[in-house]
Order: sequence, then structure tokens, then C-alpha cells
Amino acid sequence: KALARIGGRTFLETAVQLIRDVRLKPVVITSAERDYSFLDCKIYTDLIADQGPLGGLYTASRIFPDQALLVLSCDMPDVRLHHLKLLISSFKEACSITIFAPNGKIEPFPGIYHASVADSILDRILSGRRSVSDWIRQTGFTHQVPLKCQPQNFVNVNYKEDLEQFQKYPLKMQKGRR
Repeated sequence: KALARIGGRTFLETAVQLIRDVRLKPVVITSAERDYSFLDCKIYTDLIADQGPLGGLYTASRIFPDQALLVLSCDMPDVRLHHLKLLISSFKEACSITIFAPNGKIEPFPGIYHASVADSILDRILSGRRSVSDWIRQTGFTHQVPLKCQPQNFVNVNYKEDLEQFQKYPLKMQKGRR
């Protein structure tokens, strides 16, 4: 799904560009070795295979200890620059996790995660529980940023049918990436 295209760019290129647009250095964490050299950024493979987004978050937390990490997933093609700017401006250092709660619902990505959450993530992985949302609810120390948004802004595109549904949204919403 990272290489699915919309508006002339892959989902992954869109996510990487958003990170650059907020003047941060993008890094891609992937579940398998792939040639993403066209992205011109560092690429890392999950430290623990087959753990989904929680495994990617664990990997990032171990690679960048003692840092707050802005984390996007590549399968949310309608997250916008203004969303990231709001998330960053809402970040609270006292909280390990800063995420959106669009229309009252927890949304793990995009999010800001302090690398100190790595041990908590590892405990979840070792217990066989891989739901990021459930883990967030369990951790406490979460700052939830309320947000009113369009339903498609946080659509997660996992399957071809999801992409087809997303493409039915008005074209102006798909084009305006900023």
C-alpha cells in the first residue's frame, strides 16, 4: 500500500513530503527490505518482524532514544500539513503520547510519541497484543488533541476497496495536500 498512487505520488512519498514540510528529517521504518531509495531518506527495517504499526513504533523508539518522534503511517493519504502543525503545536512534553481525537475518536497516527514508550510497546508485543489504540488507552500519559475534520482526513487505506472508496471523495479534497 505504500506504493499506491494518488495525485501523481505514492502514499509513502506524500507522508515523507509532509515530514519535510514541517522541517523535520524523514525516516522510513518498513516491515521488509524494500528499495525506497527514490525517497532520499534513511530507511530502517523493523527490529521485530510482523508486528504491524506497533512494531514500527517500537523500532523508531529504539533507533531514536530520548527523542519525541512525529510518526505518520503511509496508509492515510489525506492527512494534511495543517494537521501536523496543529499536532506539533499541541505537543506536551509531560505526556508520552500526543495524538488526535478527531470527532471524539482516538487516532494513533499521526502522533507524537516519546521514545521512552519503547519498553511499554515491547511488553505489548511480547504479550501478543498488537492494537496501537488499545495500547494508547492503557498507557495513560496521553494528550488527546480534539479536532473537527472531514471524515476522509483520517481514512486508513488498507485494501483496494478502501482506495476506491477514498477516490470517490471530491477531487478538491484529494488534491490540496497542504
